[in-house]
Amino acid sequence: MEDGFGWNTGQIRQATILPEAQVFTINGPDDWAFLCRRFPLDLPMSNVPNWTMATGYPHKWVIPDYVQVAKHYDGVHLNIQGYLATAGRVVVTDGNRAGILAGWDPGQTYWLTDVVELGEPVTWRNHSQTQEEKDWRPLKMH
Repeated sequence: MEDGFGWNTGQIRQATILPEAQVFTINGPDDWAFLCRRFPLDLPMSNVPNWTMATGYPHKWVIPDYVQVAKHYDGVHLNIQGYLATAGRVVVTDGNRAGILAGWDPGQTYWLTDVVELGEPVTWRNHSQTQEEKDWRPLKMH
């Protein structure tokens, strides 16, 4: 985990995606702009002062309205190419609005509907003596 908090245990579950799942993949800035344009959720300027300060973009900000996205797609996936090309950059969606892809990890998928079936959780533990070393193994079942 990038920028982890020193955790020594974690849980994973097997995820089975139903075959009929419709997933929108973000391959780059054009795909992020598409989501922001087609399903816009305008953000109040009071919520995004850091984006304005960090980028210098002086106009309005928009993100996808995921309630609306969920009516068309079961999930939104950010592939590694899309992350590298889009994360943290101003993506102009029209003449006076832009979106910024923030808070996503490369390869992450946000599921918006119930098309994912989760298996039983398996707890893993880092058996290393230091945080720098990694020796993650599943805990034994009793």
